[in-house]
Amino acid sequence: MEGTKQFSVDTGALALELDFEKDHPLRRLVHKAAGTVSNRNRDLFQIRIYGKELGSGDFELAHVFTAEDEMEKLIGAFYTRDEDLLKVRVYFTWNKRREEGGSLRILYQVYDGYKYGVPYDSLIRIPLVSDIEYDGRGKDTLLPPGCQFRNASGKPVIIPMSGKEFSSDIKLPLVLLGGDKKHGYSITFPNYSDLDNAGCVQNQSKFFALMDTEDSVRDGFVRMAPDASFNDTVEIKLSAIDAGWPEAFGRYREDWASEYDFSEYDREDLQWIRETAVHHFLFLYGNEGFDHKTGTFDVDGLLKMGEAFGGFDTVTFWNQYPRLGVDERNQWDFHRDFPGGMEALKAAVEEFHKRGVRVLLPFIPWDRGCEESTRSMGDQFAELIRETDADGYQMDTMSSAPFSFRKKADKVKKGVLLQTQFHPVKNHPVEFITSSWDEYWGHGAMPEADVLRFMLPRHIAPMVSRWQRQEGKQELIQRAIFGGTPIIIWTDVFGRTMLYTEEQKQMIREWKTVYLKYREIFQGGASVPMYPTDREGVYCNLYSDNSGGDIYAIYNERDSAEDSAIELWHAGTRAEVIIGAGRAEITGDRLIVRIPPKQVIQVFTESW
Repeated sequence: MEGTKQFSVDTGALALELDFEKDHPLRRLVHKAAGTVSNRNRDLFQIRIYGKELGSGDFELAHVFTAEDEMEKLIGAFYTRDEDLLKVRVYFTWNKRREEGGSLRILYQVYDGYKYGVPYDSLIRIPLVSDIEYDGRGKDTLLPPGCQFRNASGKPVIIPMSGKEFSSDIKLPLVLLGGDKKHGYSITFPNYSDLDNAGCVQNQSKFFALMDTEDSVRDGFVRMAPDASFNDTVEIKLSAIDAGWPEAFGRYREDWASEYDFSEYDREDLQWIRETAVHHFLFLYGNEGFDHKTGTFDVDGLLKMGEAFGGFDTVTFWNQYPRLGVDERNQWDFHRDFPGGMEALKAAVEEFHKRGVRVLLPFIPWDRGCEESTRSMGDQFAELIRETDADGYQMDTMSSAPFSFRKKADKVKKGVLLQTQFHPVKNHPVEFITSSWDEYWGHGAMPEADVLRFMLPRHIAPMVSRWQRQEGKQELIQRAIFGGTPIIIWTDVFGRTMLYTEEQKQMIREWKTVYLKYREIFQGGASVPMYPTDREGVYCNLYSDNSGGDIYAIYNERDSAEDSAIELWHAGTRAEVIIGAGRAEITGDRLIVRIPPKQVIQVFTESW
């Protein structure tokens, strides 16, 4: 009706009623599948500025309008507060087709006319985010976006992407679940900025996504930096969920991946990394592979050593640092100074290839001479592959690389792996850098789940922690099994010997066998970190490719053996412990497990 200020939104999965004649325009939110009504009589926004806290009722409604096209509907509301030279625009958009699982997007734009002639600090709070509830009964579970899960000591267990120079766009959703732990809401905060600082970015959504405690969510105020241009924005995407955290995570992963082109991961020549499980990192002039008496590389001796770990699938030659800088030689010179020259290095690579082992070489971006450019380094990058027939690069300290390196490597040899030390965080690099290390440094690594490993399971990220001693190496192996990842064996750490026990080597041998047998499941696109269990202190990662077989990796952080009932992801009739000393059986729709203290087990379930 023309002139109305009352509207109903129906996305197919949720319904929202708005009345802009009220001081609290958000009248109610309905979860349609469950029929719950909640979130009644809420402000649209709250702003702190000039020592005041202003809600939407403190502004004048200047204009409300609707619009639509073939795909979407929109409701827009413009608010003004002339005495403070403030304006706010709020837009609600949703798909007209009312698809099952349909979401609602809400966009806020804030304008500050600088009442006192200079910018003041300002903060915004969105009650639909910070006061979100499921049915009003007070039995909700709130999973903050910046840290959904913590262990008994309060440590985060889903490890986020680490943005060192640039910000990752992987920011997990805020999830609110009702008493049944299944129905509820998921809120994501779309943001594509690479920048971290609230003063220079125009989309502040990321700062909502960094809230890491329930208190920070409920407080809900984040810094904004508005000016007289409506540039400062916050966007949220609200979805109803019916299958708890696994659905919320899966939907977020699908939305995230839709912005990418992952065709590089489909290249046949790059599939070999997916068939590897045990990697070895060695100092080229150390004692593991180099025979100092003959001045030659001892391929057979190194691979014989690797048999104790189940056999090395790749080796990485490291030949420069920490020697770089003692004279004028650069990283390329150190390759050519290999005893016997480049021909001997190529011969060693050929010997590894004959035994089915791939070879990676190091690339050091910070060893860049005054005469070198990105172009010339890219040429050397490709030329070294041509001269040695190596299979790829371990790219030290890097989380990105010029795409020209990929193209130049392709011209000399197909299937050259680009593997960075840190996970690629920007959009384009993660599309063509198909492998990186999952590296951590200290103790307390269990339970942990690396977020990229679940967001993009085809991105192969072998696990490494270089300075671990006996207890730490035990954690390293457990973390690899719990995380469903390959492992890097690094025992000569620049001259310091960090060995494994015979029992640890046996664990790695067993893990390699399991990983390669079930690698399609471990690399499956339906995997979920922190799959729900019914027992505090018992954690589960689910691995699935939706092909009829699932793997539950379960860790018991308690000091005593524990029983736990885990709802099956897919109906199953057979359960088998494939690694570890626990027990498992299927009863109805649940997997019943018993896990020894401080241990990891994996259970394979299959439907017949």
